[in-house]
Amino acid sequence: MFGRLKTKLMHAIDRTVWKEEFIKRREYREGVCRYPDSIVGRQNFPGDHLNRRGILVIAAHPDDDVLGVATTLIRHSKSGDPITIVFTTNGAGGDWKRSVANQRAYAELRYSEACEGLALLHIPPSNVISLGFPDGGLHRYIQPLTADLLSLLKTIRPTRIYVHSIEGGHIDHDVTSFVVQFLCRQLALSEVYEWAEYNRESPLGTSQIHFPKDPFLNDPAYTRIQLTEDELCTKTKMLSKHQSQEDVIRAAPSRHSEVIRAANPVHSKQRLLHFGKLPHNRVSRTLFVFEQFSKNMQL
Repeated sequence: MFGRLKTKLMHAIDRTVWKEEFIKRREYREGVCRYPDSIVGRQNFPGDHLNRRGILVIAAHPDDDVLGVATTLIRHSKSGDPITIVFTTNGAGGDWKRSVANQRAYAELRYSEACEGLALLHIPPSNVISLGFPDGGLHRYIQPLTADLLSLLKTIRPTRIYVHSIEGGHIDHDVTSFVVQFLCRQLALSEVYEWAEYNRESPLGTSQIHFPKDPFLNDPAYTRIQLTEDELCTKTKMLSKHQSQEDVIRAAPSRHSEVIRAANPVHSKQRLLHFGKLPHNRVSRTLFVFEQFSKNMQL
């Protein structure tokens, strides 16, 4: 009995490995992601011109920054803090079967929309980075993602970092959070905060976001940030720049608060498996690749 179950599991893992490798090879062949030389949607990397220190926001897709921490960004901007925004994916829709021309056009549109929204806070395009990894496929590129984020963190050495929480809303969000929190722990960067954006307990259309129940964290304290009328107006204007994301624009302005908390990178692997939207064997494969790579990293 145990032998048959083990055989089925190994076959499932083999199929997962084969499919992920097939997609990566297709993305390489068609020029979607030929790391590090050619990546659709990559902008302003490696970022030698960037602000040193200051505020760093790392989000998976253009618009996640506005959805999650727009009010926090508004307040940092008013305080005169230098702000750098990093998107880990190209935001090109998450369908690896689409043509490279289609993905490139959509990625450029998403980046342009993000820059227009952030310009309302006087954040110039030169401070907006897109790593450009395929939308919906970030888990396939966890090695180069880790290398790129390590390079940025060493270059910027931010005074404060904001990133997604691991909450099961989107696999790209969770992978981004997992890698950022791992690196910050290794680099002894302690001013790291995470935001909740949407999850099974509070989908995007709900009026009040909250962190989901996490069996691996002991009810950590969080801050609920209430938007003033002016802040809500600014956030709505920022979101309106993301015309390609009509569903988001309709749902998000109903929220009059945002939530953040100090990040706690404990049990990150277990949390990724618990909340992850991908099948466990695919997440397990991602974690295996990450562990093998991280053992040899020069931190």
